[in-house]
Amino acid sequence: MKFKNRLEQYIDNHTENGSKEPNDYWYDDEFYLIEGSEILESFNEQEWLFINSIWESKSNHWIICLIDVLSENGSQNSIELLLKIANSNSEEIIFHSFDALSDHPDKINKTFYPEIKSKVMSIIQGRISNA
Repeated sequence: MKFKNRLEQYIDNHTENGSKEPNDYWYDDEFYLIEGSEILESFNEQEWLFINSIWESKSNHWIICLIDVLSENGSQNSIELLLKIANSNSEEIIFHSFDALSDHPDKINKTFYPEIKSKVMSIIQGRISNA
């Protein structure tokens, strides 16, 4: 059986293993994000390494839930992972990451934020041009 850490199991439970968006309660009841954040607070170095190693293999639904939990947590490890996720190839993930990072301007290395903002603006301009 494949090892799963607590956060992976938690998000799998809310996204049916990444196959669907979480139910509306995920966004309507902050308890779910707080509970996920509490899982992160108890993470050791190995668990952070594990989450860093698996997120790219997950669905967008799963990654968006991870972004929400990381943003709620706001720790340095969470911000560092959000910055990695923001460099994804998925426009949806880039937008969601940028939104999450904008909630923590004081914790972001100021050199990364303009880079991500530029990426978002480029995507928006491309969409406008193609409209």
